[in-house]
Amino acid sequence: LLPFAVDAPFNDRFLADIVLRSSDGIDFFVSRSILAFASPFFREMAELPPPSPPTGESDQEVLTKDGLPVIIMDESTAPVLDALLRVLYPGGSVPALDDVDIALGVTLVAEKYEMTRVSTLSEQALLRMDMSGKGAKALEISLMCRARGSKVTAQHFALEWLKNPFPDTYCAPVSEGRVSASDIWRVFDYRKRVENQISTLFKEDLSECNRTFYDKVEILYKCSNDCGRASSSYNTSRVWTTWRASVLETLHERPLANDTISFERLTEVASETGCDHCGSRIKGDARRIIAAFKEEIIKRA
Repeated sequence: LLPFAVDAPFNDRFLADIVLRSSDGIDFFVSRSILAFASPFFREMAELPPPSPPTGESDQEVLTKDGLPVIIMDESTAPVLDALLRVLYPGGSVPALDDVDIALGVTLVAEKYEMTRVSTLSEQALLRMDMSGKGAKALEISLMCRARGSKVTAQHFALEWLKNPFPDTYCAPVSEGRVSASDIWRVFDYRKRVENQISTLFKEDLSECNRTFYDKVEILYKCSNDCGRASSSYNTSRVWTTWRASVLETLHERPLANDTISFERLTEVASETGCDHCGSRIKGDARRIIAAFKEEIIKRA
């Protein structure tokens, strides 16, 4: 792969008084005053006198490039550092931050150096990400944000994780020492608790659920016609029995996935298994029924 190409203004030595070097060895020429305006860390650094050149063998060598001091940004790859600086610098266009790895990297670096505006923008970009098919990445972001105290973002991505198929047990943040094993145990325990909470909505006897919820979805459960299993004063709808079984089959793998509890699947089951009485009624009211289930699920998650 070709090395990252640094574009203006970060390739102009004469507009800079400091060099930031990314973890992959790419240099960015930047203004110390702009960094100081955005970050208390760099503000304190700017107040220090410039380092004196070494005068003897006992002096520690000062890392410089083209006569400017170099700061190693070990936590930033070149694309992450470039995006972060473009958010900081006045006059230029703010990058879209539509790559999940870059947005996450910018968020973590901005939090480390207390760049409040940058971390807010990058976190907002993260929250807009479509995480469909990216369950492992959603889990990674949730773990990283929780370890750094960003509870709202951590919760958001925990929910995104639950919409995806269960990922492999391998998790990069743990293997690389960025989060503790206890953190990942907590999030997997959370997944199990959510799964258990959702499963309580799919009891064989739906009337055992709380009354407010049951009143919203009773049409799905009861059929006054000759349909399904007979009870004392009504029959349990075949639609409920069949749809419930299909939901429970996928609940463990992806408890919050859109296709686990979906309008399409419910109307399909109603068409295939419902009697003339309940099938048409359920299809006509399917969107409201699904909305009631999803509203209750979010409360429990």
